[in-house]
Amino acid sequence: GFQKQGRFLDVDNLQQYAVLQNRLAAVFGTQPRAEFANPAILGPGTNWQNVIFRTAVEHSHNIAVSGATDKSDFYVSGGYFKQDGTILGYDFDRYSIRGVINSQAKEWLKLGTVFGASRSNENVGLGSNTGIIYNALLAAPDQAVYNADGTFAGPSVVNGQIQGGPNPVQQALNITNNLVRSNVNGNIYADVKFFRDLTLHSELDGDFNWANGQTFNTTYSYGQTGSIPAFHNDNATLNRAITSSTYWSWKEYLNYGHTWGKHNVTALAGREVWESNYNYIPLSGIGFPAGNNVQSIALANAVGASVAEQIGTQVMQSYIGRVIYTYDNKYSITANIR
Repeated sequence: GFQKQGRFLDVDNLQQYAVLQNRLAAVFGTQPRAEFANPAILGPGTNWQNVIFRTAVEHSHNIAVSGATDKSDFYVSGGYFKQDGTILGYDFDRYSIRGVINSQAKEWLKLGTVFGASRSNENVGLGSNTGIIYNALLAAPDQAVYNADGTFAGPSVVNGQIQGGPNPVQQALNITNNLVRSNVNGNIYADVKFFRDLTLHSELDGDFNWANGQTFNTTYSYGQTGSIPAFHNDNATLNRAITSSTYWSWKEYLNYGHTWGKHNVTALAGREVWESNYNYIPLSGIGFPAGNNVQSIALANAVGASVAEQIGTQVMQSYIGRVIYTYDNKYSITANIR
């Protein structure tokens, strides 16, 4: 499939921008820019929306295998999803697998499991009022994307003042904002039939998550004109957040059901216990070797002095009981306790 932005904002081209700048110079009594002396001969300039937005491709692949006998059945599927962002520097991909298995091992014993796992990798550009779209909408059409030597172009300097801001394309391609997530989940159950009216259901569930997010701001310079420095960053910075969470639960339910004549009684008695854990570790470093090729906290010249680690745990144990009496399939009374 393909995706693209459905609408763009109307912005000035270079000719319109030159006319506006000439009018502003007359109003404020400043020297008009020489290159804007004849706006009619200018080209269209840079439309930054056309530069940072793109037609993005996405594709999805899935395969599944299933089968069954008179006593068991299974279903296993796997998938891959890849999506490029409509904004330069954005993309997402995910691998996933899922399975279901059930088996009537004995006349009195049924076993089964459900399991799944996924891993995703997401690259997101900068947002908000320092972001790529924001800066692209404010960037002037007289600023080029690249210099003649292939390096990223920067803002111009007019009458001692910097005209323009950060290069949105350089932001999109150089600043890394990456998040990797992994998940494993599933359960195992067993149903044991002691006799026709009494069954025990045992179930063990688990859900485990890991995430590693990092933002890397490389060293950069938008050039320098005269004695006025343009935007630059002399020290690369790396911020990383490592999180993990685990959840498990164990359930035991006794189910009883009996009918005689117009009377029916069903009852349940059980115990459930679960525990969840959460861990969050933020790390930061500043100053990296030239080239910024290896994004590792260990290579930073200075590492954050303190690690504000967050840890949390929750546990709950429950006892559950329920009785339902029904008469003639018309009247019913229920009692519950937990």
